[in-house]
Amino acid sequence: MRRVLRAVVAAVAMVVATVVFVQPASAATYNASYGGVEAQLDTAPGNGYQSWIWLYVPGDAASGRVEYKYFDGTGGTEYTAPDTTATWNFTKKVQTIRACRFTLFGGQYYWICSAWTSCCVDRVAAAAAQEGAVTDTPRALDRRARI
Repeated sequence: MRRVLRAVVAAVAMVVATVVFVQPASAATYNASYGGVEAQLDTAPGNGYQSWIWLYVPGDAASGRVEYKYFDGTGGTEYTAPDTTATWNFTKKVQTIRACRFTLFGGQYYWICSAWTSCCVDRVAAAAAQEGAVTDTPRALDRRARI
C-alpha cells in the first residue's frame, strides 16, 4: 500500500510541476530591440484582440517607435516619448515588428531600426528580401554621407 501511495504522490507531483513550469501553447511573443528601445509583439494576447504590441523607450533616447505590418501588407507606426512604455491592441493579427530609436549621428538625427522580427519568420524572410535592406546603421549612414 505504501508503494502505491508513493507512486501516486510522485505522479501527482510530476503533473503539478509540468503544469506550473510549462508555458501554455497560446503564448506567442516576439521581441525586437535597438539601442535600448524594446518592442514586443504578442499574437495571442488573450484579451479579445488579435495582437498586442508593447514599446519601451529609455530616458536617454530622443524618441522611439515600433513599426508593424499585418499579413495583408498594410501596417503602421506607433511612437512614445523617452522614459516611457506604451501598449496598443490590434483587431487584426500583426505579422512583423521592428523597434526604432531616433539617434544623433553626424550632427543630425536619424531613425535607426532593428531587423524585422516576426511570428512567421519563413514568410517574412521572403518579403524582406524583396523589400531590400531598409534598416539604417551608423555604418550605412556614414557611407551615404561620403557619396
